[in-house]
Order: sequence, then C-alpha cells, then structure tokens
Amino acid sequence: MHHIWTANELRDLLIASFLCTPRQQRIGARRTISTLPCVHYEYVWQGTPVSADNVFALGSDPAAAVLDQIAPSVEAEHQLLVLDLDAQQTKTYRRGGYAVTSVDYLMALALPTTVVPQPHTTPISIQRGNSSDLLALWNGVRAAEPYPAEDRSSTDIVYYVLLVAGQPVVRANTVRFSPALIWVSNVFTDPAQRQRGLARQLMQQVLADSNASNASVSMLLSTKLGQPLYTQLGYQTLATVSYLKPAK
Repeated sequence: MHHIWTANELRDLLIASFLCTPRQQRIGARRTISTLPCVHYEYVWQGTPVSADNVFALGSDPAAAVLDQIAPSVEAEHQLLVLDLDAQQTKTYRRGGYAVTSVDYLMALALPTTVVPQPHTTPISIQRGNSSDLLALWNGVRAAEPYPAEDRSSTDIVYYVLLVAGQPVVRANTVRFSPALIWVSNVFTDPAQRQRGLARQLMQQVLADSNASNASVSMLLSTKLGQPLYTQLGYQTLATVSYLKPAK
C-alpha cells in the first residue's frame, strides 16, 4: 500500500462503516463514552425499542482502562470492537466479563489493480446500479439479510448482483467514502452456490468499476471465510477487528 495507515485512521474508517448508509445515519450517531469513540443506535426491532452502543478501542489501549471508561454509561445492549487485540488484553477483557464473539479482518487494495477475468463454465450475468428493481434482486439472494429501500437514496451506494440462470446468487455493494476511497461491503453468496468461484467473478466486476472510478484504494472488512479470496485478489490485511460482548 502507498499509504501507511495509523491505528487511529483505521479505527475512524471502521466507525465510518457503521454510519455510511441512510438507514445507519437515521438510527445512529457518533458520540464518545469517556474518551472512547462510539456509534449509538436507536431503532425498533420486532416492535421493541432498542438502544445499542458500539464502542471502538485499540489493542494498545489498556483493557482495564477501557472497561473502567465504559462501565458507568454504556448501554446494556453493546459490543466492543478492538483493533489488533492481543492475547494478554483478551485475558483482561475476559476477567472483566467480556468474551470475543468473532474476529474480522480490515483489508485494503491499492487502485488501479490488475483484473484478470477467470473462465467460468456456468453462464452468469452481473447487474449493478441503484434502482428499486436491482435492490429487489440484491435482497433476493437466498439466506442474505434484506436491506431497506431507503438506502437507495444515497447515490454513493452501488449494488451488485450476480445471477445464474436468472436467479440472484451473489451480492455486494460499494460505498464511496471519499473521492479516494471505495468501501466494499455485504459480499454474500447463496450457501448452496459456494465454492464455485462466483464471488470472485462478482468481485472482479467490482474492482474493474473501482479502477474506472479514479479512486486510489478499495477497502473492506472480511470474515475469516472470505479472507483467502480477498488476499488472492490482492488485498492486504491491515488489522484484525475483535468483537467482544458481555459474557452470558
């Protein structure tokens, strides 16, 4: 990567990903809990009002100090997101009543990048844009979480859908964080269609469009399952993101 990202810059990008769609901006707001940045959400889930906090810390922040800061004012429904959490700090969080529920990988790719189309035996088509029909297809990928129509109000969001025999099986979207940065999210493949190279096909289209956009970097947050694909596409892992919640 041409740019050397600081831990604080990476944390700010992660926070931005929690407030990048119209719905997230409607239900969420950035605030601080003591000195720690937080994204606070208020929404209704199945008829019940929910208040939730997402608190962002660095692995270099002493875990005991983080716990002392959040204890007085954090919502009962909350999670900690810690960049580059090490084993020793994990033990301290565990003693404080928190457990790591999952770990993601913050990854980046310098643009333009080389996109080499891969031959595929399955006839596919890819649609992209911001129309209501496309969002309906995007939401039609089996087992994927549907997204609200209000997110179409942002012209910075582009939806991508890969279809096999006319059926949507892979989806992704991009958000233009800035003229220089494109954020890729919600990459999801129908579970019955995995291990066929379809997500790679869709990502190649995403990257081809990103090359043409004059952005200088593509970034995403990957699960462990997706990390090998993005590494093969040229993405580099910049940080791990550990999610911690109060142990039950």
